[in-house]
Amino acid sequence: MNEPTLGCILHSFFEDHLKVQKGLRPTSVTSYADALRLFLCFVAHTCRRKLSRLAVSDLTSDRVLEFLRHVENERHNCVANRNHRLAALRSLFEYVASSKPEALEKHNGSPPSPTNVPHRRQPTFWSVMRSSLSLLAYRPWDPWLCGTERCSFSCTIQALASKR
Repeated sequence: MNEPTLGCILHSFFEDHLKVQKGLRPTSVTSYADALRLFLCFVAHTCRRKLSRLAVSDLTSDRVLEFLRHVENERHNCVANRNHRLAALRSLFEYVASSKPEALEKHNGSPPSPTNVPHRRQPTFWSVMRSSLSLLAYRPWDPWLCGTERCSFSCTIQALASKR
C-alpha cells in the first residue's frame, strides 16, 4: 500500500479535521496554517529540498525541537507564540497518528513528540499580589502609577477571589 503524501495529509487535516470535525473558525484555521507553513518552510530549508518534495518521514521530533528553538531565538517570538506553534504541530501529528497510521511506520507508529519543551508557568494568586505590591512599594510617591496600580490591584484581587 502506498504511503499517503504529505500534501494529501495536510489537505485532509485542514479540510476534514479542522473545519468539519473540530468546527474551527476560519481565523483559527488560518492560524494553524501559518504555524504549519513556518514549520514546513523550516524543514524544507534544513533538508535542502523543495516543499513539494518533503515526506512525512522528514518531520521528526528533532526537527520540531530545532524549529521551536529557531522560532524563539532567531525569529524572536515569545514563549506564548512558540507554544501556539507547538500546539498546532501536536494537533497535526495526533491527527496523522489517529487517521493515517501507515504514514508513521517509519516513526515506529508514534508521532514525534518533543517532551522537553519548557512551558510557561501560570501566574498564581500570590505571584500576582507580589508583583502588584512591589510596583506600589517601588514608587509610592508617583500619583499616576499609584492610582492606576491601586485600581488594577483591587480589580485583580476581586477577579481572583471570585474564581475561588
